[in-house]
Amino acid sequence: MLKADKRKLASKGYLNSLRRGGKVPGVLHRKGDASIPVTVDSLELKKALHTEAGLNVMLDLSIDGDKFLARIEDLQYDVLRDGVYTHIDFGSISLGEKFEVSIPVTVEGQDARENDDGLLSQPLHEIILLSSPDTIPSHVTIDISKLTIGDSIHAGDIEIPEGCELVTEPDETVASIIAPKLEAETETEEGEEDEAAEGASVEPELVGQDEQDS
Repeated sequence: MLKADKRKLASKGYLNSLRRGGKVPGVLHRKGDASIPVTVDSLELKKALHTEAGLNVMLDLSIDGDKFLARIEDLQYDVLRDGVYTHIDFGSISLGEKFEVSIPVTVEGQDARENDDGLLSQPLHEIILLSSPDTIPSHVTIDISKLTIGDSIHAGDIEIPEGCELVTEPDETVASIIAPKLEAETETEEGEEDEAAEGASVEPELVGQDEQDS
């Protein structure tokens, strides 16, 4: 249970005074009803987020005695102070409702892969799923143990938990094994670049320069 208090709509100075007092200003958005400006205790919010679900945690939000099931729609941070929240947007939901969530992708099987000197490239660290509150996974896992150079895993290859739907494009690459750049090729290219740079820095000889100088 996360306790929240109603707050007034006020100036930036008032909001900053709340933050200095250990509060995080926010808003609870409700479909078909007016939003409620609130504040929550910064330390209590950190505790609520300190779970395996992370920002996908479902919260029992208590506002002046009224209870709401809520999710975090947006959480803003202080760019200069690590771990300091400046504003939070909650969204009121129902148990049967489905919404989009970002789910981390965990890679396993790297140590069991064939020793082909291939390198893991992971352009996608999260996928988007459509899920109800009671089916949100903490993560999804891909196994790269059988991949060799040139092989890839796409979003559509991932086993999606029951009750969830994939929103990310199925053909989007999540991970692949790429060939390392040969050291000899690298050295050759670097040598060519150095020669080109040296050649560009040589000053052209002016015809008749010695005669003019004398």
